[in-house]
Amino acid sequence: MRSHNSFFFLLICIVLFGILSGCAEDEDRNLRTDLPTEANQIFLISRLQYEHLFTALTPYQQFLNPEGLVLPGCPDVKVEEDLKRITLTYREVEGCENSDRRTGVIILDLALQNSSVPRWFMEFKDYTFEGDTIQGIKTFGQIGPGEVIETFEMLRIIAENQSSFVLNGALTHSYNSFNLETDLISSIGEINGKNPVGRQITSRNSQPLISAKSCFLAEDNLPVSGEELWEIQRGNSNSVLHTLKYETSGICETTAKMVLPDGRNLILNP
Repeated sequence: MRSHNSFFFLLICIVLFGILSGCAEDEDRNLRTDLPTEANQIFLISRLQYEHLFTALTPYQQFLNPEGLVLPGCPDVKVEEDLKRITLTYREVEGCENSDRRTGVIILDLALQNSSVPRWFMEFKDYTFEGDTIQGIKTFGQIGPGEVIETFEMLRIIAENQSSFVLNGALTHSYNSFNLETDLISSIGEINGKNPVGRQITSRNSQPLISAKSCFLAEDNLPVSGEELWEIQRGNSNSVLHTLKYETSGICETTAKMVLPDGRNLILNP
């Protein structure tokens, strides 16, 4: 009888060991997720976030002067003065350099931009930049001289390969002049949401991101400097950290570099 009990005890130990080993292998596999793929997904979100920043912060009065209005992509501009609503329609335009980078529509509702509590809205209708699509609405509010807060909920980003992200965010943009005659904007804030496989993602700034209007107009749509920390959840309460750095080697020549969780460096815009 003792030998039978010993046999069954040994069998149970073997089964438990197999289960625990399988869990450990699953967790190890989870941690070995394709890090460069994650890095490129993060870069997609970041570059789309800042690609249209100067458009979002353009005052209503500037849209009333079409001869002096310069926007990348040469969109058709429709102004509804009674509503203070601007519709920008993007399509490829003959003679307009880089107009093939964007398609779709952006609607700016600027009726309250100069109210006692200034705020305005930016709606994306199948707006696509280099094959990646944004859908949803962003809200902007003036919170002080030269300071604007941007918020969004359930903003949807669809990559060219049809993988998608759902994001919430709150960012503060600071500049020296209310009418944006200044060239530089400093941005800090947080973005959170889900990546294509359902993992929680969160970003915060370790350094402010600096965007330059001159580079925006020259179609270099990346921030010229700054650093973001992107945390991605794994199973069993684990997470990994990607560090996205923007560095400029020359005038509007920005390099986006990701420091992967394993220490490797990856250039995202070679």
